[in-house]
Amino acid sequence: MTPEHKILLRTARNSINCIVINLAKDKARYAILADRLEQLEVDFSRLDAVDGRGLTDDERANFKSQRPRNRNGWWSDGQIGCFLSHSRAWEIAARSPHNFTCIMEDDVHLSDAVTEFLSDDGWIPPGIDLVRLEASNVRVRLDRAPLAAHAGRQVHKIRSTTWGTAAYIISRQAARKALDMPPESHNAVDYFMFSFEEAALSRAISAAQVTPAVCVQDQFQPASRAMGFATSIEPTDTSFIAKLQSLSRPRDALRAASLIARGSRHIRFKA
Repeated sequence: MTPEHKILLRTARNSINCIVINLAKDKARYAILADRLEQLEVDFSRLDAVDGRGLTDDERANFKSQRPRNRNGWWSDGQIGCFLSHSRAWEIAARSPHNFTCIMEDDVHLSDAVTEFLSDDGWIPPGIDLVRLEASNVRVRLDRAPLAAHAGRQVHKIRSTTWGTAAYIISRQAARKALDMPPESHNAVDYFMFSFEEAALSRAISAAQVTPAVCVQDQFQPASRAMGFATSIEPTDTSFIAKLQSLSRPRDALRAASLIARGSRHIRFKA
């Protein structure tokens, strides 16, 4: 039986399935997160991540030939590995008996409130396909009025592009939609999921944000709390300035700057 089938068939106490994406070599960081999830009494399963640096030349060329990334004409090994890793998780979510699956990467810090958000799915507003759980150091525009309140947090509909796939909850239907998207629409995984302007998947699903966030990547923690775990599947600098500098057209930079003027905000983590 494959690891994926073990994840699919396991009996879970939580009504939201939880998957942790982890590279086989990163045993220490997985052990820390596993201990934390067990402390919070959250059932979870490990999913072996794809290391893009370990692909053969033929595998890499085949992947790229199907996914031209017309605006961003190259795929880094890290971006390939990250996309394939999350695709594996979507396959499990799409076949799962659970209506929702939480997918998290192994370098996240968790609030105690995570238990409340993964113990049942009754708090997820009707019509919402995807819920971001993580903090964001780039600004995102949310509806002013929350869709729901739960465990001392609010759930707001997302109204602008954002970045990051370190921790999110995806519905079975949204996972199927992600898998059904044609390869030529594929892009870096957070762009593929959360680019309002150009990603077909983002326009096909409804996404929301938990605020304050219940998860945060290690690289965004203060030095006194960080464990020094750089993102290993897809090393990247996701600061707001770096994102602006990476945009390939002037209108994109203007659009990003206008988010600030329209009241968009950072999503803070609350332990």
